[in-house]
Amino acid sequence: MIQGRRIFFLGVNTGYVENETPTAQHIAFHEIRSGNGLYCTIVGNVLTPRGHATNAVCARISKSPQWKQLAEGIQRSGAIPGIQLSSTWQEYLGLKKFKTIDPIETINDYKIIAKSFHNNDIIEFYSDLQQASDIAIETGFKHIQLHAAHGYLYNLLLDPYFSPNYTVARELTEKWADNLRTRGIESSIRISIKFGVPHLDDQVERLNETIQVGCDYIDISQGLYNVNKRVIYPSTSETLDSRWKMNITLARKNPGLRFIASGRLQNYRTNLDALPENLELGICRDLIANPNFLQDFANGCENKMKCHYFSRGTPNLSCGKWIED
Repeated sequence: MIQGRRIFFLGVNTGYVENETPTAQHIAFHEIRSGNGLYCTIVGNVLTPRGHATNAVCARISKSPQWKQLAEGIQRSGAIPGIQLSSTWQEYLGLKKFKTIDPIETINDYKIIAKSFHNNDIIEFYSDLQQASDIAIETGFKHIQLHAAHGYLYNLLLDPYFSPNYTVARELTEKWADNLRTRGIESSIRISIKFGVPHLDDQVERLNETIQVGCDYIDISQGLYNVNKRVIYPSTSETLDSRWKMNITLARKNPGLRFIASGRLQNYRTNLDALPENLELGICRDLIANPNFLQDFANGCENKMKCHYFSRGTPNLSCGKWIED
């Protein structure tokens, strides 16, 4: 913990998968990063039983023993085992470039896709989410996150800018979170508070709908994967400072909610003591680069860029620091 705050290792798709199941490398990757006071490790971008992948090497939750081994390894290291459940749709194709040529066309395509899902479709999607959650709990996970960011399926369903039926999705999300709570399981939801398109990002009123969904934590992210990945993965001090300011503003406007904020701690200009009490800390690339980052804040991510394996055309995550060190 840092000054009384909970720290989460945020969900990342490693690509360490064989037949949609975690490999020994996948299990070891998370286990060695789950100590040093980390509160919760969230295994990233795991498909629901009937979900559609973001790329060819996603894991899918199942009753395979590797999932239990993964949860036990995380807990053995001292963190709560968490899992991020996700899906896209059948025609989804992830953009390999970091930025699309025509973001408005992509946004409009998303609106068309979201409008094509009727209430019965949405109910089926949430039935799949519940089945995934039941399996995850059975295999030992104690924190479950719904990936509703970056232009993926649940992002489109819950965002009023895209979906005319977002109230149905919101009610089902609340029901899902309540079910987990009665079973002693934490819930969180990852959302994108910005699209990465300036004139659309001014429409902040949509956030009032997407954050009021009954989850224990709201994991604040930004950007849509097929619009501009640099919004999702900020690297310059200017963009990181802007991200932290938005995180703090959102938390202060909603003191009754609990948020997880991320954005490279060593680049953060404001003293951590000044953060709102309802803002917990999320770390990703720094822990990828250095499993012991929580003991050595000066030795984290250096923007080697090899973690962006899909955009680089490689099958799984790596980091330039691993080779150098």
